[in-house]
Amino acid sequence: MGLRKKFHCVFVGGGPGGTGPLVAALQRGLLPRLLEQRLAVVERGRGLGSGTLGAYELRSDSMAGAFLECLEPAPAREVFGALAERPHVQELQRLRTTHAPLRLVARVLDDVGARLQREIEQARGCEVLARHEACELRAARDGGWNLSVLTPEGRVRTLASRSIVLALGGTQGLEETLTAELGPGLRLADRWRERVVLSDGLFSALGRARLRAQLAHAGPRARLVVLGGSHSAFSAVWTALEVASDLLGPGAITLAHRGRLRVFYPSPADAAADGYRDFGPTDVCPLTGRVHRLGGLRGDGRGLARRILGLGGLAPEERVSLRDLDAERDPQRLAALLDEATCIVAAFGYRARTLPTWGADRQRLELGLPLERRLVDDDGRVLDARGAIVPGLFGIGLASGCVPRGEQSFRGHTNGVWLYQNDTGERILRGIGVAA
Repeated sequence: MGLRKKFHCVFVGGGPGGTGPLVAALQRGLLPRLLEQRLAVVERGRGLGSGTLGAYELRSDSMAGAFLECLEPAPAREVFGALAERPHVQELQRLRTTHAPLRLVARVLDDVGARLQREIEQARGCEVLARHEACELRAARDGGWNLSVLTPEGRVRTLASRSIVLALGGTQGLEETLTAELGPGLRLADRWRERVVLSDGLFSALGRARLRAQLAHAGPRARLVVLGGSHSAFSAVWTALEVASDLLGPGAITLAHRGRLRVFYPSPADAAADGYRDFGPTDVCPLTGRVHRLGGLRGDGRGLARRILGLGGLAPEERVSLRDLDAERDPQRLAALLDEATCIVAAFGYRARTLPTWGADRQRLELGLPLERRLVDDDGRVLDARGAIVPGLFGIGLASGCVPRGEQSFRGHTNGVWLYQNDTGERILRGIGVAA
């Protein structure tokens, strides 16, 4: 076991979630204070930046301009100023009012991460541990935490810290998906296991190629069933239509969801003008006046939903049909639908990654509320399985569960680089004692 080195805070993960609070600190002039207190960032990849974002063959749900705002405040320009001349930053600038390819967004975030990494490594007592694997957390007797990490050479090193920020991203569990109950006595594991694909697996170049090959092999009888009504579900349908449009006829895709399909609009007037009326007062954000600001479909998923729902006078998307599982009481109808499917895409959302964690009493701590799939409270503080706050642990990033203030009806998860660099990032800074 390597010698312990003490820090005020250790960030576990240096992707968009982990770098978000660092950008928030820089924009608010708080980064020097954070670095003075001794900071470490543990990242399994080559360095800070985009994480796995660049592997997705999708466009962003946010407008491209949201990824450029971090470069604009005066304190940030001192660190990021030269980035404005980079060709891919200028390309993103030209796309500012559109939804940009995530590959392009990732290149900009990698540049942002590299500049942040340089600032951290130049600060006395701070470190970026790239190519290091976080292994486990153990509560220390002094109220802090000991984090064990595996070095690139295969040695174990221990970092002692007053607080830990978990930013490990999200995951979709195959077994959890297969055993989830779709209806009374109905699970994907029963007889459809071999046809199930997790939605996250579709969005890489390899995943897209596999989907096309599978549908092509089925010929004219190709049928795709997508389970879920989230952004991931609509991204899965959008991906299928893009890679296999010539293989899919009318009704070839079924999107089986539960409850309402939420579509984002800038205002209630815009929603009404488009013919969308499935919202009420609690679905309107009191801060911005936007409809379904937090949970509404955006980007390509939004465009697809508008065609499926017949909004805005758009030509209907005849290749996609909807099935509301809450309104459908007979599980055998769903079973029959799954029997006909060439491929079943499960888009049940993500669960935040965590580390094996032990309390001061040496008992294993289960982190996060399992039923709600929520790791943190609204202040970014990690919860245990009973809902109690775990002192000194914080979480941010995909599926962490920190919800910004907005419409009262929203109950799901919301994610986004802009949020990590602003609202949720600032909450982490307050939690670790950097912001007031």
